[in-house]
Amino acid sequence: MSSTYFEKYLDIAPLSLALWRAIEASALHQAKRHTHYHRPILDLGCGFGEFAGVFFKSNIEVGIDISATDLLRAAQGKKYQNLYIQDARHLSFPNDSFATVISISVLEHIPRVNPAILEAYRVLRPGGFFIITLPTNKLYPYLFYPQLFERIGLVWLARWYYRLYNQAFKHVNLWPQAKWKKLVRAAGFEVVYTQEIISPAATKIFDLFLLTALPSQIGRWLLGNRLIWGLGWKKKLLGAIFNPLIRQTTTRGSNIILVAQKPA
Repeated sequence: MSSTYFEKYLDIAPLSLALWRAIEASALHQAKRHTHYHRPILDLGCGFGEFAGVFFKSNIEVGIDISATDLLRAAQGKKYQNLYIQDARHLSFPNDSFATVISISVLEHIPRVNPAILEAYRVLRPGGFFIITLPTNKLYPYLFYPQLFERIGLVWLARWYYRLYNQAFKHVNLWPQAKWKKLVRAAGFEVVYTQEIISPAATKIFDLFLLTALPSQIGRWLLGNRLIWGLGWKKKLLGAIFNPLIRQTTTRGSNIILVAQKPA
């Protein structure tokens, strides 16, 4: 299953992001032992739908995002029955509207994130699941370039890279796993399952190849769509190299998957 995720993401994303997304998708697949993806589903911060487009075999009911450009791209993928421009902290849906809410690498970008967690709780039905992935404060120690700069004595360059990384990815909440669990419980959820994902090795490789994603990202900024080319036989080669890393079981990682349930 992990190889399928990786190959599909390579069709729509550069190598570094495809690796990241494939590991997240594999983690959600493994989490089926602890949760159910019952319908209807809300994708909180769906972007242009790249995660749902690969992970879910059929359409899901609702996606929301604050970016109109991304939602237009998501609409082209025809993976969502309904798409709305909404802030995750102020949802328009009635109480108990959804059986499942997913949020894939989103909450770390939201300032004053607590209301978004409370809103997820409100719109979930009793017994429904809130499933999130996000990076934690363990991301920085596992990045490739800062470690390289520090080893050769360029500590100032490592610090500059951290600042640039944060600006590029718009991270505002890189918190420990324990803090996220506390916030989710404070909203009323019961934490069912947590697991660190994206191993130190995978995080380093993601960072190492990040520069190769720049042309694709520029295409997204200018054209509203990533530029992906030159795959073909490369897909099989990349799969042979990186699929063992995606399938790797880890007890340490730069990210977490967290499954929480609204009490019935």
